[in-house]
Amino acid sequence: MNARRIVGMIALTVFGATASAQQASLDARWSDLTSPDEAKATRALLALAMTPKETITLLQDRLKPVKVDSKRVAQLLKQLESTSFPVRVQATAELEYLGKFIKADLEAALKTKLDIETKQRIEQLLDKMPKAKKAEAPMPNLGGGKSISVMNMNGQITIIVDGVPLDLSKAPPPPPPGPPPGWIRAVRAVTLLEHLATPEARQLLQALAAGESEALPTIAAREALERMKK
Repeated sequence: MNARRIVGMIALTVFGATASAQQASLDARWSDLTSPDEAKATRALLALAMTPKETITLLQDRLKPVKVDSKRVAQLLKQLESTSFPVRVQATAELEYLGKFIKADLEAALKTKLDIETKQRIEQLLDKMPKAKKAEAPMPNLGGGKSISVMNMNGQITIIVDGVPLDLSKAPPPPPPGPPPGWIRAVRAVTLLEHLATPEARQLLQALAAGESEALPTIAAREALERMKK
């Protein structure tokens, strides 16, 4: 083997290792965009902004509008039963990204015969969706001549209304589910695309803006496009 061929092989190996490391870095930054830690997400945005060409390629491949396609939804539901774990995980993430817009599809799927894991995945997706607001119980009327007293027994506070202690032991209701992590990532990516402001970035924003009108990524993309007109 001559020296030139050896040098060429070494160069290819180094290039491959560098490309692999760069892709791993992009993957990590993409993942960090869903982080609830704002500082971590901001660092990811700054890092992605430093490599605009690679970042645009990444977003072209992974950033999708929230757009419901009934055939695709049916395919994803089928993939939840795949024997491949990565396929099931990816299908779950894509269904979660569609959010409340596929609630009826998920509820219909639950009425069919499913294995335990698929049923659990669908139930978890539904649990993450905002629930319809229930009528709140009226606040107790403590006025109108009611007898109110407060007792302090060794630091234990008890409020008594008309001789009946109020039950203060009930925990407050849990906060309502927030937007899907994919929506949070998409909205942060919109900020990055607006900053880059290249023709490719604008094209991506236009694709996002064509999604479901009530979805946060759609709204964010439309607002970004409006600001870019000024």
